Formats: sequence, C-alpha cells, structure tokens
Amino acid sequence: MDEVTGPDGAQAAARRKEWEDAWHLLSSVRSTLADMLEDLRSEVGAPKDLQKKISELEAALKTAFEVERKFNDWLGKQTGGLADGEIDIEAARRRIACRLDRLRACCREG
Repeated sequence: MDEVTGPDGAQAAARRKEWEDAWHLLSSVRSTLADMLEDLRSEVGAPKDLQKKISELEAALKTAFEVERKFNDWLGKQTGGLADGEIDIEAARRRIACRLDRLRACCREG
C-alpha cells in the first residue's frame, strides 16, 4: 500500500464489493422483516401466537438496525470517517510537508 494513494485498485474494488454485498443483504433483511411485521399487524384479531411472532419480528428488526449501526461504525473506521470523494486536507499537508523536507535534506547533501 502506498501512503499517498492508499490500497491498490484491486483491494479497493474488493472492499467496495464486500461493502455493497453486505449493504444489499442488510437492506433485504430489514425490508423483509418490516414487511412481515406489517403483514402480521394487519391481521384482525391476531391470536396469541401471532402476537408472540410480532414481538420476535420486532426484536429481529431492532437487531438488524443495531447490526447496521455497528457496520456503519466499522466502515467509518476503515475509511477514516470520510465519505466517498472527500479528501483529508490535513493528512495531505503532512505528507506533502514530509516529502518536501526529504527533498530539502537531499538537496543540501549534494
């Protein structure tokens, strides 16, 4: 990995693919759970077993939201908290200053 360009293209593409796959799966789970919960709630005079299932689905949906939050936290740490296309100006300044210092030191030697 190069300190300026980050992971090579293949690694970045693989990480992006994993992220997209996880996001699609999580979205699908959330959507399915929400649909099932809505279907059960629309039942008129739901028996006791259905109320239990509704509670289980609500718990599963809460868990899905928690997993999504943890995933987003993890992703933020992996990307340094920057959105796609954002540039960390301070980090870029530090890297540029470091390289300039090395060039100055090199020029002084000769």
